[in-house]
Amino acid sequence: MRASDLDRITELEIELFGMSAWSYSALSDELGAPGRWYVVAQFDEQVAAGDHPVVGYAGLWFDGDVAQIMTIGVAKSGQHLGIGTKLMDALIDRAIQLRAQAVLLEVAVTNEPAIAMYTKYGFESIRVRKRYYQPENLDAYVMRKLLETTAPVPADPIFGVAKARGETAEATTIVENRYKGENVTAASPTSHVRDQVFITADQLARELDNPALRLIDVRWQLGVTNGRERYETAHIPGALYGDLDTQLAAPADPAHGRHPLPELADFQQAVRGWGITPDSEVVVYDAVGGTSAARLWWLLRWAGVDSVRILDGGITFWEAQGRAVESGVNTTQPSTIELDGGHLETITAEAAGEFADEGILIDARASERFRGEVEPVDPRAGHIPGAINVPTFSLLGDDQRVRPWEELISVFEQAGVIEVQESGESDAPWPNTEREIAVYCGSGVTASHEIAVLASLGIEAALYPGSWSQWSNDATKPAWTGE
Repeated sequence: MRASDLDRITELEIELFGMSAWSYSALSDELGAPGRWYVVAQFDEQVAAGDHPVVGYAGLWFDGDVAQIMTIGVAKSGQHLGIGTKLMDALIDRAIQLRAQAVLLEVAVTNEPAIAMYTKYGFESIRVRKRYYQPENLDAYVMRKLLETTAPVPADPIFGVAKARGETAEATTIVENRYKGENVTAASPTSHVRDQVFITADQLARELDNPALRLIDVRWQLGVTNGRERYETAHIPGALYGDLDTQLAAPADPAHGRHPLPELADFQQAVRGWGITPDSEVVVYDAVGGTSAARLWWLLRWAGVDSVRILDGGITFWEAQGRAVESGVNTTQPSTIELDGGHLETITAEAAGEFADEGILIDARASERFRGEVEPVDPRAGHIPGAINVPTFSLLGDDQRVRPWEELISVFEQAGVIEVQESGESDAPWPNTEREIAVYCGSGVTASHEIAVLASLGIEAALYPGSWSQWSNDATKPAWTGE
């Protein structure tokens, strides 16, 4: 692929979907990432004339056991020429060459033409991912095609140009990307899901020069009020400061909790001040394993900003790795972004009281607070009737990074949140649940972190923003103690 191909793919995404899921820099990184393989379709006669317009594109990621179709799109001018079929053939052939056991994809449940095409190719639905496609919050079918992997693996996986098969084979050329992937472990489906929510220190270090990056320091924790001073003393280069108490929450109110959600207009003003645009790639971090920064991750996603990740391990792990920090205060040119809320689900206190009847209500606080043995900040001790306890800090390792996939699966399985599904998708266990999930904590902050961890496993969960600080201030609401 060439640089102009990336520009053209971005244009096609806007044409086909009304928005671009990929920025130029994100596509460039994706092409060089381990385990990725991309193809574009071009008309031969235009190539011969020196012009190389992309009329179709598709992408695959793989780990040797399973391959997943990342994207597939065809320009409207070429949709009657069978280009989509050619691209699908190329993807499946490549998966077979890699001896993948299966090919996976996600498709909106409302996209009947695509579902029909995938069914024709032998894909079958294996589960539903709730509210997967943004910004419409559409459910998606996860579809799988099992493969017979008898084809030899190419000795040298550097690709050139291959003719497409089909009725218009002489009219279209499929061009493969030339990523070789030397000495790099291929990405797995589990890492791909996790990478949508968390970013590693290594990944962030490579992206610091990305002009689309907006890095926000949310240095807050319960009982510690010097977050801004700590930011000014040392922060990751280029980071701006986000104040949780004043920018990520409305004023405390017993009727609504210690950290009510901010008014959308107020939050929009803060987001504009950070220079965030629809094309920004936002990374948020803190010094407590992401448990505070996740509040900003959640708010941005709730308000319609799609590209937001949490720095795994925060500045604590960043500095432990010997990476550079800077002092002072950073500023940027404000944006004019327009936000709209409701892209992530919330529940009210009334719904929280009934949630455990049909769904799963998770209390993310420390176990001793859940059991009612201590209560350092709120009027009453205990928990909401029917809730189960999964402390969000139990999801972190000693280095403040999120625990490995298999360990998280074990924690949530033992708590009764999920069941483990063995589906042939790599060797890793996959979570499955048919019940809706909601999470609360003390004031709706660390619950956002648990929601982020669940999202990194492919599980959607709603937030009860008022959490225990709202519930415990209402004397009419019951409080359970013990397990």
